[in-house]
Amino acid sequence: MELQHKQILKAIQSRQFQKAEKLCLTVLQKDPHDARIIYHLSLSYALQNKNQQALDTLQKNISILETTVYYHAVLKNLTFLNSLQNNLAAALSFAQECLQWQADDIVILNIMAYIHEKQNDLFTAYQAYSKVLEIDPENKTALNGAAYCLVRMDADAELAKGLIRDALRQDPQNPAYLDTAGMVLLKLGKKDKARKMLELALEKLPRSQEIRDHIKLCKSHPADRSK
Repeated sequence: MELQHKQILKAIQSRQFQKAEKLCLTVLQKDPHDARIIYHLSLSYALQNKNQQALDTLQKNISILETTVYYHAVLKNLTFLNSLQNNLAAALSFAQECLQWQADDIVILNIMAYIHEKQNDLFTAYQAYSKVLEIDPENKTALNGAAYCLVRMDADAELAKGLIRDALRQDPQNPAYLDTAGMVLLKLGKKDKARKMLELALEKLPRSQEIRDHIKLCKSHPADRSK
């Protein structure tokens, strides 16, 4: 069994995810309660973007996994997978349980902020992003998220400008950050600069309906106040 486990780990590390999946399924036919293999099977699914299968594997076997050393990692994966599948209430519940293990888990705090944002609870989302920035002032995900929340709340556009500037300094080609920057510029009354920024964001992420909607909003906005 130990040899098979090593083979599974080797397959995952070498990005042979289908091979890892098959090895896991073979082992589980003999021992369906092997927590290590269950965890690595879900990981193999997730790394192939089989998110629902990864989620089902973890949830089906939660009673086996919750007494093992893998449980914290399982909670994090359940948080992430549920958020991807738009199961926001479940994702939030698992995230809160994660934070009981590690209150300053930046990944989980960012996911929680994103969930609150998706639920249109923008102030709570902003608070969560701000908590991340207290821990890691350079966290670009939180910098962008906090800036975008401020824009959507029609709050402090100058603060949002500083936040998104710091995010773009780290990742100047990120379309999400360019999109946020465009919306910040629009809030500051700089319509022409906002449109150019949003069009640049769309060039980099041409399938984004959200960026297209922001460009439409920009075009319908009053004339540039910076002129």
